[in-house]
Amino acid sequence: MPSKTRASANSNMRWHIRVVSGLTSDTEPCISVHFDTAHYLFNCGEGTTRSFIQQRYGIKKSKAIFLTQMKVSRLGGLTGMLMSLADAGVTGVDVLGPPGLNHFLASVRSYVFRDWMRANTTEITQAQGLEKIYEDTFIRVYAFSMSPQISEGISIPVKRKASGGSLRSSSPKRPVRDNSDGGSERSRPQHSRNTSTLKGVEADEWRATIIRDMFPGRSGQNQAPVTLNKESSPPGISRASRPRRSLNRLPVFEGSTSTSMAYLVLGPKIRGKFDPTAADALGVPKRERGKLTKGESVTVTVNGVQNIITPDMCMGESEAPTGFLIIDCPNKDYIPILPDPKTFHPIQSETPFVLSSIYHRAGPGILSDPRYRSWVETVAPPECNHLVASEDFSPNSISFQSSAHLSLVLSELDKDMFFAPRENDSKDEIAKLNNVFQNPYILCPGFVTEMTPPKPPVLKLFPGVKNNLYKEHTATHARGESLLSTDDERDSFNKARQQISDLMSSHTHDPAPGDDFRVTTLGTGSALPS
Repeated sequence: MPSKTRASANSNMRWHIRVVSGLTSDTEPCISVHFDTAHYLFNCGEGTTRSFIQQRYGIKKSKAIFLTQMKVSRLGGLTGMLMSLADAGVTGVDVLGPPGLNHFLASVRSYVFRDWMRANTTEITQAQGLEKIYEDTFIRVYAFSMSPQISEGISIPVKRKASGGSLRSSSPKRPVRDNSDGGSERSRPQHSRNTSTLKGVEADEWRATIIRDMFPGRSGQNQAPVTLNKESSPPGISRASRPRRSLNRLPVFEGSTSTSMAYLVLGPKIRGKFDPTAADALGVPKRERGKLTKGESVTVTVNGVQNIITPDMCMGESEAPTGFLIIDCPNKDYIPILPDPKTFHPIQSETPFVLSSIYHRAGPGILSDPRYRSWVETVAPPECNHLVASEDFSPNSISFQSSAHLSLVLSELDKDMFFAPRENDSKDEIAKLNNVFQNPYILCPGFVTEMTPPKPPVLKLFPGVKNNLYKEHTATHARGESLLSTDDERDSFNKARQQISDLMSSHTHDPAPGDDFRVTTLGTGSALPS
C-alpha cells in the first residue's frame, strides 16, 4: 500500500472531482480527483486518453489509477494512458485494481513498455470490509471487494490469497501486507523451465517481474537485464533476455474476473484559519506566526517565562475530511453484496468524515431495484450528491465532438461514404430518481464537484470546450445549410464532386461479385485511412 507522511492541510489541499468522460457508446465513465499538484483517476476505459484531449485536461499530474473491474470497458485505455503518461514526463504511477490486473498488463508486454517510468501495480484480493489500500499526502482510499455468488454447476477456481493480507503488488519496495521479504532471493520464485506452467505465488511473481521490466523507472533503465540461470531458463528465453521479451505464454490466470471494487475516497483534513487574536493573547511575535501556519511550533517569552506555542493553539476549528463513494454494480447479482453500512463505522470512529457524493455506475435495472434503493438510503446522508451513469438514464451523446464534426462535414462530400453520427436520448428521465435520491445528476463530461467545502456538481468546461457543439452543427446540417465556412473549402468540395462525377460517367463496367462489399476502417485507419 503506497504510504507517505500526511502533511497538515493548507490552501493547496482544496480539491474537487472532475468528470472526464460519461457513459456513451464510445466511452465509459472516468473521473479525476483533482488537487493543484496531483490527480487520481478512477477507471480508464477505451478512449480515456482521447477524452482528456477532447476536454483539454492535462494528464501530467496523474499519480494513481484505480480500476473497479477487469473488463475492457473499465481498463481498455490503460495501456495507452500509461504510455502517454510516460511520454508526458511522468516518472512513476500507481495502478490498483481487482485480481487479473497484473495478468492483463503482462499480456501486453510486447508493445507496452517505457524504461523511464515505474508503474507500481497492486491487485486487491478479497478484503474483509472496507480496507485501506492507498494513502499519500492528499487522499486515503478504502476498497471493498464484491464477487457475486456463482450459480450451481459452474465452478471458477478462486485465486489464492497473498499470505497475511489482501494486497498483491508488482513492486518489491511497496509496503504491502504480504509478510514477505520483497527483495530477497528467498522470496523470489524458482522459475520452472516453462514459465507458462507456473502456479500460485510463483505465477504471480513471474507476472510482477514482467511488469517491473516493462516499467523499471529511471533507476532501472541502465541496469543489466535480468539473467536466469541455465537450469531455470525457459525455452525461448536466452540467459540475458529481459522478462518483457519472453515469447512464452503467461501462466493461466486462476482467479475470477467477475470481481467489482467499491472505493471510498477521503480527502485531507482542512486546517482551520489562523486566529491573530489568539496569537496576540499568547504573545506570539508577528515574525514567528508564519511558522505556526506551516505547522511548526514556536517558543515565546512572556514576563520572563518561556512557553511553547503549538499551531492548534492559534488556529480555528479544522474542517472534517470530505469523501465520496464509487459503486460499480453491473447487474442485480451484486446488490446483496454491496458494502454493509456497518463497514463504514470503524472509519468514521477513527476519522470522522462527510460523505458528500456517491458515483453510481449502475447496470440495467439496478437503480429501479428496491434493494439498491434501500441500500442507498441507509448509506447516503440527505445532503449527498448522486452522480449516475446507467444504461437506463444516461443519454448516448457524442463523446468526441471534433471527430463527429469532421464526419458531418465530409458527409456533404459523400453522404453514403461518410455517415453523420447520431445521438440518442436516455430511456428514462433522471426525474424518476427524485423519490430516492434527493440530489440526482447524470454523469456528464466537464461536471465538477467541489469537495472543500462540498457543493453540488456544476458544469465547468475548460476554455474552448463546448459539449453541445455537435448538436449545434447537426441542427445547421438538418436545415440544409452547409458547414463549410470558407470559399476555399466550398471550392475544393465542388471540385472533388465534379471529379467524382466525371470518373463515374467515363468508367462503366458490368456488375461483378464484390461490388456491394464495403470496407470499414477501425482504429487509426478510421482517422488516417491508407
